[in-house]
Amino acid sequence: MELSDVREVIETMRIQEANSLLKLGWILIAVAPGQFEDTQGSYVRYCLGWTKDLPSDRGERY
Repeated sequence: MELSDVREVIETMRIQEANSLLKLGWILIAVAPGQFEDTQGSYVRYCLGWTKDLPSDRGERY
């Protein structure tokens, strides 16, 4: 897959949502760790892409 094939990009910090979208055919583009500024907590951000080659059912969220 080429990044130029991606026509829609979303980000989520919820692993359950990322897994659900992957099952629907979204492509994982990147995973990035982060730290909240106001707390000691950390998070992971998942970046997913929808390509031109995938079917039109992208999930209920979209």
